Amino acid sequence: MTSSVSPKGGNTLIHQDVPRWNAASVLAHLPPAILGLWLLVRAILWLASGHIATGVVYTVLASACCLSVYAFLAPRRYQLLDDRLRIVYLRPFAMNLPFSRVEGVRPHTLWGLEYLVSYMNCTSSECIELLGPASSTFISPADRDLFMEKLNEALERNRSRRHA
Repeated sequence: MTSSVSPKGGNTLIHQDVPRWNAASVLAHLPPAILGLWLLVRAILWLASGHIATGVVYTVLASACCLSVYAFLAPRRYQLLDDRLRIVYLRPFAMNLPFSRVEGVRPHTLWGLEYLVSYMNCTSSECIELLGPASSTFISPADRDLFMEKLNEALERNRSRRHA
């Protein structure tokens, strides 16, 4: 989806990748969601039996568990702005990656432990590797090829603007 809407900060939105839900992302939500529901049931039982402090602790744990499902495991939205890539998990959780910290971009396929470690930003094994000065960041937009094309255009525009 391409747009010229100006989000907060006055930067123009060049391209936005809409998140996708697939079987893998739904299955990834089950363990923390089940844990959150179990903790919520325990909280209600503790509160009903008069153990207020324990019930409150279980309620906080259940809330944190359920929040983590939607904030960090749910498919995320990738926004290309004039000067940065914004990874939106769930409002207000987002990460900005300035183009000045991206040295290159290449397609990448994650395998094994690398896929598990990168799950915060990759919901698919087919992803994009953003090469940085110290480390790489992996993202997995729904349409990898289109997003890479738009990202490369935005990086080139940003570099030419900085050197001009």
